[in-house]
Amino acid sequence: MSKQDYQSWRREQVYNMLMEKFVPTSKRKLKEVVSELTPEQNMGIKKLYLIIKSIITQLIESLKIHKDMDKSELLKFQKNNSTSFPHDAILKGYAITFPVPEEIKKLLPNLDNTFELKFNGQRDEAGLETMQWPGEQQKKIISLEIGWDLIRDGSEHIIPLLSTIQHELQHIVDFGGKVEDNTIIDIILYLTESGEVSAHAKQYAYLYHKIYPQDMEIDMNKLKTEFLSKIPSNRSYKKILNYLNFASEPEAIASRNNLPEKEKYIKMMKEAGDDFIVLMKRYLKLFKKTIHDSKDHI
Repeated sequence: MSKQDYQSWRREQVYNMLMEKFVPTSKRKLKEVVSELTPEQNMGIKKLYLIIKSIITQLIESLKIHKDMDKSELLKFQKNNSTSFPHDAILKGYAITFPVPEEIKKLLPNLDNTFELKFNGQRDEAGLETMQWPGEQQKKIISLEIGWDLIRDGSEHIIPLLSTIQHELQHIVDFGGKVEDNTIIDIILYLTESGEVSAHAKQYAYLYHKIYPQDMEIDMNKLKTEFLSKIPSNRSYKKILNYLNFASEPEAIASRNNLPEKEKYIKMMKEAGDDFIVLMKRYLKLFKKTIHDSKDHI
């Protein structure tokens, strides 16, 4: 860690201690979400992302994946081809396994020694998988599951796939949740979890960074109007609209859906929406700083 990064990180720690002592919990929510990502963690996520990006790119190019290709082609390719994947990665069945470099394990100690990219079914989803080994005190993150639909979409427009990977890797630090019953309340509870606010903000900041590479800051007018139409995919990315609506019209959402404990959910939505916008702006600056400080392309 550079001296400048250390000083920045240390300021965050002092700020948090002061907030803990003098500011009520309800007012600390955003700062806690932001401060969880230390410079070390950010570097670990970035390095892991670059490895995964290179492996996924090689997979798509080697298999000549297209939007109608069945996942079983992985098995045929594996049987008839000896293509080498980068970073000592090995294709076996419906998964690619690679050793996690020591430098990344030091930055992200909750990663297992090896990491798998698992390609599951035809689902348009992705998610981290954890395992607690016997004798271990901490669960280890062992894989990233990626729906085959995402890979097929990525063969034509890879940026949305990479933004999904950014989202999931953020959960290494900011743990998320999942939708259980798909009711409006369940969806609100899911989207307002601090880990989901952070991961979605990271995902959309990455998309904004790729769509508007010259913008050094988020243009809120673009975000609310033309942004979604410029995402190079048929996937709708409606979650960003949820967050923007949480920030601007939580009362209307609560009324339209006849939510019980109305004030409770209005408060949750408003805080999550506001936090999302602030975090998205923060993560965009992080992407811009990464490009400025490094030759690595994210």
